[in-house]
Amino acid sequence: MSCRLSPPALTLVLLVTPSLAKEKKKPILPAEVLQARTARVIIYPDAGEPIIRPRANETARTNVEKALMEWGRFEIVPDGQESDLVFVVRTGNGTFAQERLPAPMHLLPNRH
Repeated sequence: MSCRLSPPALTLVLLVTPSLAKEKKKPILPAEVLQARTARVIIYPDAGEPIIRPRANETARTNVEKALMEWGRFEIVPDGQESDLVFVVRTGNGTFAQERLPAPMHLLPNRH
């Protein structure tokens, strides 16, 4: 016994199948992230500075802080204050390695 679909039924099956595949569940974030109210943005301590743009990391930090403030989801707290989340930024150019100046000493963690 063979099963044949009429052209309109086949069209309907072909249109519905991709939409069912898109109904995957998004990953759920941990409760700590979902309930966070305060955030702080820091520059990755070992980032260094690109030679051709010496203030690029600071610019990236400022841009991320601005974007978070515009979003309005988090209260941005200054360095040294406790926060629920910490965003760590550094610049890059899409290449694996690039010439960088060493990170300023005041940004490096204590290494005893």
